[in-house]
Amino acid sequence: MPDSVHGEQVTAAITCKPGSKCSADEIKLFVKERMAGFKVPGSVIFSEQPLPRNASGKILKKQIREDYLAEQ
Repeated sequence: MPDSVHGEQVTAAITCKPGSKCSADEIKLFVKERMAGFKVPGSVIFSEQPLPRNASGKILKKQIREDYLAEQ
């Protein structure tokens, strides 16, 4: 996502399994324990709907960005 200081900020788009709950802090801690610091998301977007995918099953990151920015 756009960031005024660095140009872009790492953002995680999450869809939790039905019946389960997770928080942004839990996601950030999970990533921080397993990946480099620059890969830890600065923000987390939660969606109740499945993330958009193309015909081969890849997540459509551009569409997620556009949808999020349209909400702002």
